[in-house]
Amino acid sequence: MALRRILFLAIVSGLLAVPLMCKEDGHEWAKTDTLLSGAYVACEFVDWMQTREICRHPELDESNPALGPHPTAGQINRHFIKTTLIDLALAYVLKKVAPPWVSRTFQSVNIGVELDCINANRKNGIRVNLGFTF
Repeated sequence: MALRRILFLAIVSGLLAVPLMCKEDGHEWAKTDTLLSGAYVACEFVDWMQTREICRHPELDESNPALGPHPTAGQINRHFIKTTLIDLALAYVLKKVAPPWVSRTFQSVNIGVELDCINANRKNGIRVNLGFTF
């Protein structure tokens, strides 16, 4: 278990360091921004599927206060679609109006938050099998 925690912290630390390692390229969207957005969407998708799994088990409570303890599948779908689109739009706007590191830091923090949610769900026994288990 300790090794998983160390690995998790190493991944999150690496993701948070990405904005500092990237070449500054002005306000244009770059491959780095696309990779960060893709990683965020992938993490958001896994969290979404885990949350839908919680919905299928009435004995489990959802910990996200925005959803409440027993959300419906529709509430879960709307929540994740909305938050994903808003976060991607905000990353794009930040890229256009602020230094590149601001948008990349925002995306990296979002990835870290999602990884923490995925890990917390996993610790609570919530599994999703998408060809491999989370």
